[in-house]
Amino acid sequence: MRIFGKVATLSAKAANGEGTPVNVGGMEATAIAVTGTFNADVVFKVSADGVTWYEAYGHNIGDANHGLAKKVTAPAMIQFRDLGGIQFMRCDVENYSSGAVTAELVGVG
Repeated sequence: MRIFGKVATLSAKAANGEGTPVNVGGMEATAIAVTGTFNADVVFKVSADGVTWYEAYGHNIGDANHGLAKKVTAPAMIQFRDLGGIQFMRCDVENYSSGAVTAELVGVG
């Protein structure tokens, strides 16, 4: 099992917009750490080709029931498993009103 280093998809983002796509091809699972003090939605997106993007549900491991989440509105750790066919992931910021958000991805292959 290989562990890939931390890669930022959002770095102190302070506006609505797309995060930087991260190549996750060949990874079995990823975790995204969302940090910062912000009032915004952080939405998780995946793509097979880097052109067409879809919202993705991950396991919120900070939730007592590890509930599924496709977005967060506060700092969180979200885990994605079974990435077969997914080549890219990113986080987008929507409904921004204040603060700054960072999202870093770590992958396991």
